[in-house]
Amino acid sequence: MKERYFSRTLNQIVKQEVPASLDLWPAIRTQVRSQHRTAWWARLKPATGLGWALTALIISLVFGAVAYAAAPAVMQLFRQAPILPEVAQADLIHELDVSETMGDVTVRLERAYADANRVVIGFTIQGPDGRRFELNQLALTDAAATVLPWVHGYGAAGESEILDLSLPPGEEAHAHVFDASSVSGEPETLDLRLTMDLEALPSAPEAPDSTSATAGSLNDPPASTVVGLQPMPSGLTTGRFEFEFSVPFIQGRAIEVGQTVETASVAVTLEKVVATPSETRATLCFEAPEASGMSWLIIAPEAHDLSDGTDACHPVVYPADLANGPGLARLEVSELVGFDEAAPWGQTRRQGPWIFRFRVP
Repeated sequence: MKERYFSRTLNQIVKQEVPASLDLWPAIRTQVRSQHRTAWWARLKPATGLGWALTALIISLVFGAVAYAAAPAVMQLFRQAPILPEVAQADLIHELDVSETMGDVTVRLERAYADANRVVIGFTIQGPDGRRFELNQLALTDAAATVLPWVHGYGAAGESEILDLSLPPGEEAHAHVFDASSVSGEPETLDLRLTMDLEALPSAPEAPDSTSATAGSLNDPPASTVVGLQPMPSGLTTGRFEFEFSVPFIQGRAIEVGQTVETASVAVTLEKVVATPSETRATLCFEAPEASGMSWLIIAPEAHDLSDGTDACHPVVYPADLANGPGLARLEVSELVGFDEAAPWGQTRRQGPWIFRFRVP
């Protein structure tokens, strides 16, 4: 794998998506995996200390001392960027009460949200005190059996001051985002099916007493910092949980733009924009300005490219400002970055900006 490629792009995502003050406790971590095609950065399997550290940040589970929280933990996660901070404020979250119990483990779906860009599912896992679980094969499909790819997610157990939540022993809270761009038609509600495999992780070793984190190599840090950044050993599979439920669907606004801007001898076309309360998603297309054998990504302020870098058209997610009302809108691409697909793993950069102005009806 191209470590330089992934290091740069993952660092970009971490800076854009993960709060600078995120309270990542290094005692325990879990990784969410998907069998289906997702955004390129969500499909990476870390192979180095850096990879594990960045993965842990993006799909972080925050653990610590335990106390009961008055506010629902799932809603607290919904309020975090990049989940649904704007939607959570607008009271658009749909309440659910769907649960399944297997042995001494119960999974309960508590909240959901769906629009033309994304579906977000929030749930809790309750099990024996001290037992943690890894989510495997998390999959979401609609009534037409269309797969809605997993994009990213948050989870928490124990207590986190940064996320402003705490949970009783044996309980975890999760909020996961799925790509809804493949939903066809204009349904008023989405009939969804969520499946997940839970794997009970081995109990984590107790960390020695320490009043502060200790710096060191990710490959060989002190015992107080290593557990959260290293691959965990395989545990015992608890089983597959399956849920069927319905969520109100927000259509949003699809704007056919078809505007081309040329900068640095590269023409970039803004084909369309889909604006929903959760995000603004733009489809931007351009021909690779260099020879084949390179993957290209779009870099834009406060945005991220969801593509794998090989197609001519890129879905790029911008903040949700366009969903606030009609008027003139402005989108910017600051640069294009190409990465070699073979050694020596070089990169090529084309500086912009490419600026698009259009009217939102």
